[in-house]
Amino acid sequence: MNYSFKVPPTALFDVEKAKELFSNDIRVYLNTVLPITQTNIKQEAPVGVTSQLRNTIYTEVKETEGRVYSGVDYAVVVNEGRAAGKTPPPPDALINWIRLSAGGRAWFAAIRSKYPNMTVKAASFILARSIGKKGFKNDFFDRGIKKSKNYIKVEAGRLLKKIAEGLCK
Repeated sequence: MNYSFKVPPTALFDVEKAKELFSNDIRVYLNTVLPITQTNIKQEAPVGVTSQLRNTIYTEVKETEGRVYSGVDYAVVVNEGRAAGKTPPPPDALINWIRLSAGGRAWFAAIRSKYPNMTVKAASFILARSIGKKGFKNDFFDRGIKKSKNYIKVEAGRLLKKIAEGLCK
C-alpha cells in the first residue's frame, strides 16, 4: 500500500507562512497550557499577608508567543534566591513570611523554643542577617513549570498532530 501527501513547501521554510497556517492552533495551545502553568507557579510562590507576589503572576499570549510572568520587581530575587554574602533583605519584609508561611512559623517556633521571649520583629532581624550570610534558594517558577510538564507535553503532542495533519492536506 502506498501513502502520499502533499507538503506545502512554503509552510516548512517560511516562518510567516507557517504562522499564518498554524497561528490559531498555536494560540489555542498557549491559551490551554499557560493558565495551568500559571496556577502551578502561583501555588509554589511564597505567600505574604497580601499575597502580592501570587496575585501578580499573569499569563500573556501575543500571536504565537506566550509567557507567564510576575508584575512585581522583587519576584526575580524571590525566585532566583540570594547568594551568600550579599546584602540581607529588609527585616520588615520577612515578618509576614514568618507569620504566614508554614516554613516561617516552624522556624519561629524553633527559635522560640530556645528563646521564649523572642518577638517576631526581633526574629526577622536574625533571619535577615542569616539570609545575608548564607543566602537562600527558591526557584518557585521552575517548580511550577515542573508540575505542569506532563500536561504541557500532552498538549504539545496534540498541537504537533494538528500541524502534521495540516501539512499533509
